[in-house]
Amino acid sequence: MHFVVGHPRSGTQLLTDLLNAGGGRIAAHEALVEASPGQSLIAVATDYYEGRIGAAAVRAVLANSVLPAAIAIDASWKNTWILPVLLELHPDARVLHLARDPRHNVVACHNLGYYSAIGFNPEYPIYSRWLQAMPVVARTGWQALSVFERNCAFWVESHRLALAAGAGLDARYLQVRMEDLHDSEAIATIFALFDLAVPAADAIERAFAKPANPQAKVKAYVDSQFPDIHLPAFNDCPSQLQEALLRICGPMATELGYRLP
Repeated sequence: MHFVVGHPRSGTQLLTDLLNAGGGRIAAHEALVEASPGQSLIAVATDYYEGRIGAAAVRAVLANSVLPAAIAIDASWKNTWILPVLLELHPDARVLHLARDPRHNVVACHNLGYYSAIGFNPEYPIYSRWLQAMPVVARTGWQALSVFERNCAFWVESHRLALAAGAGLDARYLQVRMEDLHDSEAIATIFALFDLAVPAADAIERAFAKPANPQAKVKAYVDSQFPDIHLPAFNDCPSQLQEALLRICGPMATELGYRLP
């Protein structure tokens, strides 16, 4: 099995649609999460990262996660946090590390209530389990960080984990920026990683035309019930938030090929 990893709201659903553009269904979005008993992998991935359980516990959950036979690629940000176990179980796995500019990615996650209290509200419509299982990032001063700063640190840690796992994979690892997905060379490189033929141009365009996991219900709920949490586009954010993102995310952004001010 192969994996698309990265950060939430960075395009894993879009990548799934793109990989399936040639027909059939060889890739799935959050397949292992969906297949795990009671979606237990949502919490298990965090427990593993935070050191409350070991690799054996993760392997036990994965052993009981039965996927459709045709699925060869799982695209999920949760896999980023258990990559060492996945690569142990699948020693020939290829890993596509997807990145998105933090100026957009962090704001998008913040606006869905990541690291806020809204995930514990009993009226939260969906994804409360995901928000309640957000990882406590191994970072000095974590408890003193604001919700926005925690989202920044979360973004950095997602990519640190993906880069660390990819360091030993050589040609079986590829890092791609979401912003480059419309480039034909980038698409060709992605399909080559997985030994897949590049679909016809019209099939690729149909994949891009599909709604990419808009989570409209969640966004509407957050905006209506917690309007104070909503942030505008990064350039319109308060200066202290812009400065925090540049300070926390800047070095990793540079490593991933982004030029931040």
